[in-house]
Amino acid sequence: MRSLSQSSQHAHADGRPTVAPTGSSPRTSSALTRLAVAALLLAATAGADTVSYSYDAAGRLVRADLGGGRAVVYTYDAAGNLLSAASESPDHTLRVAVSPASGGSVTGPGIACPGTCVHAFAGTQPLTLTASPATGDLKLLGWAGDMLSADNPFTFTLDADRRITAYFGAASGSTDTDGVPDVGEMGPGGNDPSYDGNGDGVPDYQQANVASLSTATGAGYVTLEVPSGQSLVGVQAVPNPHPDDAPAAKFPYGFFAFTVTGAPAAGVVVTIHLPKDPSIADYFKYGPTPDNEAPHWYDFNRSGSTGAEVVQTATDTRVLLHFVDTLRGDDVRTADGLIIDVGGPSVLAAPVIRLDTSSLDFGSTPLASPSSRTVTVGNTGDADLVIGTVGQGDGLAAPFSITADTCSGRTLQPQPAGGTCTITVRFLPTTEGRFDDTFVIPSNDPAGNPATVSVHGEGARVEPIPALDASSLALLIAALLGVGGAVLRRRG
Repeated sequence: MRSLSQSSQHAHADGRPTVAPTGSSPRTSSALTRLAVAALLLAATAGADTVSYSYDAAGRLVRADLGGGRAVVYTYDAAGNLLSAASESPDHTLRVAVSPASGGSVTGPGIACPGTCVHAFAGTQPLTLTASPATGDLKLLGWAGDMLSADNPFTFTLDADRRITAYFGAASGSTDTDGVPDVGEMGPGGNDPSYDGNGDGVPDYQQANVASLSTATGAGYVTLEVPSGQSLVGVQAVPNPHPDDAPAAKFPYGFFAFTVTGAPAAGVVVTIHLPKDPSIADYFKYGPTPDNEAPHWYDFNRSGSTGAEVVQTATDTRVLLHFVDTLRGDDVRTADGLIIDVGGPSVLAAPVIRLDTSSLDFGSTPLASPSSRTVTVGNTGDADLVIGTVGQGDGLAAPFSITADTCSGRTLQPQPAGGTCTITVRFLPTTEGRFDDTFVIPSNDPAGNPATVSVHGEGARVEPIPALDASSLALLIAALLGVGGAVLRRRG
């Protein structure tokens, strides 16, 4: 890249300087580029007497430094057409917006929005913005964008280009009709009025067809949505509606109760946006079905035109609930355009085998001297653990053996009520050297079957103490008596 310095040599009739190049000017090939250069010259005459131009290898103008930290940067497409001419400046630009557009207004230095919503400020400085609701039925919910605040007036330091929006909502605390208060739909922290859980560009508190809320278990923050034209009513995160006979499944996000209004005859899809969770497998409902009017639990699996399907995206887990008025899934058997639901996304319950150790080390053991170690087995899952035959297909060989086993064929309930079982292994080496082996504990743990235990030990020969004959024993006794006599004389 090369740069050419261009200095102001002439003046307009009104005294504004003009810019004339001191070196050769690169050839421009399009009207857009010439127009951009003309715009640059106007900017230059307004702000500085000296402008420095930079060109790329193709001779295209890519930058004009106007002095004082101000510049214009040009970008082109692959064909050489000018795409943009963006200015750089030490000034900081504030862009203000109001949501909804009819909700109110914002005033401050250089700002009267709607109307004047953008203003550039020289350098870093403190600013104060004031939000005013359009009517007495509205209130400021908060500010969001590059900054979050519920203050009004809102004072902050403008130290960079910033965007901020004033969000207004119903003074009653509930702007839409989905049943979730505005603050409940303002993100997990309840302080972001711009929160948009379904990503449609509209804050959830402003939409009757979208509801965001915390779960009953406290495990996350979720969003429910139906297509535009339908509405959600009475949305709640609820505890287990009938725990006495709940299915053998886990419900990490609890349960949800809601009603869909305006459901068309062809049906409606309710989408539940969950935190990313690959373990979600199904959706259980509690209520009547066409073949059983008594409320009961049932797996709302996809069958025909109704049921749940789980979709994993790059950012979240979505449960799509397919409903048709009066059919399976709708708690009311009357064709009324309403879908009433109580249910929750589920994870299949599963046992988890837990060993207090997966390695038994016998260390150095004398030959022909048995040594024993024990493994304790428990169940830390949420379903019964069924244990098969220990060592089946992969047992122990001598010098190892299982001498006691209270686990084979045992069913352990989840702890702490489920108890434990034990397996005792004996090591009886008859030759010197190191020995290693493994055995397995089969079970119905879907992730840990089989569990493997390794065993290690070393057979060691222990030299015996040599026996003393009669003469050697007599000499030893005499020596001990001599030592004892000497000690007594010293004491005397």
